[in-house]
Amino acid sequence: MIRSIIKSSLYTNYRICCKRSFLNAFLKALLNCREVVLRNSTAYDYMSSLPEETFHRYLDRIKNMHDNKEISDTKYKYLLTKGDEIPQDFLNRQMRESQYISRKSIAMLQEVCHHVYATSGSVTAYLRHVWGWDNVLHDLNRERYRAGGLTEMREIDNRTVECIKDWNKRLDHRHHAIDALAIACTRQGYIQRINTLSKQAEEGNLVSLERYIRQQPHFSYAEVCAAAEKILVSFKAGKRVATKGKRYIYRGGKRILAQEDIKIGRASCRHHRTPRRTERTKRLRTNSPI
Repeated sequence: MIRSIIKSSLYTNYRICCKRSFLNAFLKALLNCREVVLRNSTAYDYMSSLPEETFHRYLDRIKNMHDNKEISDTKYKYLLTKGDEIPQDFLNRQMRESQYISRKSIAMLQEVCHHVYATSGSVTAYLRHVWGWDNVLHDLNRERYRAGGLTEMREIDNRTVECIKDWNKRLDHRHHAIDALAIACTRQGYIQRINTLSKQAEEGNLVSLERYIRQQPHFSYAEVCAAAEKILVSFKAGKRVATKGKRYIYRGGKRILAQEDIKIGRASCRHHRTPRRTERTKRLRTNSPI
């Protein structure tokens, strides 16, 4: 097991697929070999598709682990969950919450911006693909993965290309910057045309749509690579985006609360601290001569 982890032949998967349940808590996570692909099935569904002897060993093993208190009741329940037993009300509730968050975010932005528009992930992915930005992070990471022996040669469009094994853009946090750039280059006209031609689903229209999107202003592949290469990802755990503060004023040598519940950005917190008392104020408070 330790040798497999060192060789990175294991990776995190989920007992209940995230596409069928928006809950991505640690209780759902499990380790399995890279050769095992659960796809949209649960762990129970996958194991039940194996030979009967293997499936019964799986049931006996998790039962023993549960009896010995090695796994919690919740984990035990997830390991025995069938695909058709996933509650739909949970999915609908999570979807409604996500939609509410989006609407609330738009409403907050409209308080400071005149024009706020929303786009979808499918539109962003389509624009990113047509503009040729899909492989930006893959190409930037190829040399590092090649040094670790994690690349392989594949035939793509009658060409032999060196690819990273099991590559996923989410392995590199800079994919958020690529998506943000695609959104920044998006116009309402693009979204309307994509939606209109997607409904018609005619090959000729889709080709003309790609031609139209490519002709629109956007950054080249080389420019995006150069910008993404300069990005340094850092993690600061436990840091809040904003904090509540208070503003005090001094009147007649007394400290008076002038305003409270002020939202202060993390980067500007040090600029909004209460100023230290001057020597004059200290003497006034102690009734000392100036």
